[in-house]
Amino acid sequence: MFICPNCQSRLARTQNQLGIYWACPNCGGRAVGLAVLRKAAARDFVNRVWGLARDGNGTLGRRCPMCNKPMFKVTLPREAETQSPRTTSESRKSS
Repeated sequence: MFICPNCQSRLARTQNQLGIYWACPNCGGRAVGLAVLRKAAARDFVNRVWGLARDGNGTLGRRCPMCNKPMFKVTLPREAETQSPRTTSESRKSS
């Protein structure tokens, strides 16, 4: 059972044409694996977000619903805004 880091509701296993992800029925949050994310967003965008989080370039935030480790909240430079509608993302802290 995975818990939403936003509202602590139980996440529901969901599937679409891109793959399996976990959705919060209460707040609309999503937990998505890297493989599904790579199908949903531009490769350069995903690589940039992942690289920033992997290298610790962010602030520790909420806990990952999968492993309960703190996730890094990263902010992308303004030029990345044209690649995705979101300018911040979170990824699990690797330790």
